Amino acid sequence: MTSTPEDFAYPPDYDQFMREHHPQLMRLSIQRMRTVDDADDALQEAAVRIFKKWEIVSAHPNPVALAREIVRKSCASHYRKIAAEERRVARYVRTLGQPVTTADDILALRGMERLDRAWAALEERAPRQAECVRLRYTEEMNNAEIAVELGITVNAVKSSVHLGLASLRKTMENPSGEEES
Repeated sequence: MTSTPEDFAYPPDYDQFMREHHPQLMRLSIQRMRTVDDADDALQEAAVRIFKKWEIVSAHPNPVALAREIVRKSCASHYRKIAAEERRVARYVRTLGQPVTTADDILALRGMERLDRAWAALEERAPRQAECVRLRYTEEMNNAEIAVELGITVNAVKSSVHLGLASLRKTMENPSGEEES
């Protein structure tokens, strides 16, 4: 059996409480948040929490004070969510260089298919070389850092990077893998 909107109703006292105190709770939220939209989002989250705890809130000696406390905590929680999202976007930007992939970005990658095939071949034939090249050029690690990361010597890193680049170059120049005469 599924419930319909007609089957569901807020407790009348909750509905009356929110109608009566919404302006004051919204002002509190606006004071604590950066934008009206963020304040509205935080207040909506608080309203859900108040609803879920309505029996406790309504039985409290000062329900408005408890509701205000829930709004304050909701604002703090909303800031944490915003900060977490900003960190995710910053990692994404650092990793890919731009926050949004555009059609121009996709068109620019058309010629990258050969490079992708060359990388796949290198990773299959010589995974250590591929990892050394990746760490050197995409993670921008120096040879000593790569050596520590992979547990090999600096000379092994230098050799792997050199051989890996040579292999990539050769595969890119001759993608069919046939020997030139």
